[in-house]
This record gives sequence, structure tokens and C-alpha cells, in this order.
Amino acid sequence: MKKEALLQYIGRWKEVDAIELEELRRMDIETRLRRLVALMQLGRSLGITGKDPTGEREISEVRRRWCLLKGGINETR
Repeated sequence: MKKEALLQYIGRWKEVDAIELEELRRMDIETRLRRLVALMQLGRSLGITGKDPTGEREISEVRRRWCLLKGGINETR
């Protein structure tokens, strides 16, 4: 891609970003809330339940896998 074509491409996306931002600014709070709820429901349906600040879920999974590799000791962890 030539430099001029790339700059035009980037310029078009900046215009799109500006239009989207303006649409979001004009959107009423009820619509925003509905979108948020829809995203949260989608996350739950995909098994995404939120952040685990301590990382305990990941640590537990690593421990479980390690135990399995060591011979199945303590598989219930």
C-alpha cells in the first residue's frame, strides 16, 4: 500500500470514529443501559463471569493440572 493510500485509509477511519463518538454522545441513558446489559448477558453465556483480581481461578486450574501430571494426586482441587 502506498503512503498516500494509507493516509487516506487512516483518515476515513478517523471520520468513522468521530461519527461513532457523536452517536454515542447523543444516545439516551436507557439505550446505553440496554446495550450494557446485553453485553453482560453475552459474557455470561460465553462463560465470562468477570475479573478475578487475585487470579485464584487461574492458580487453582494450574494446581489441578499439575496434580494430574504428577499422577492424579488431589484431582478435586
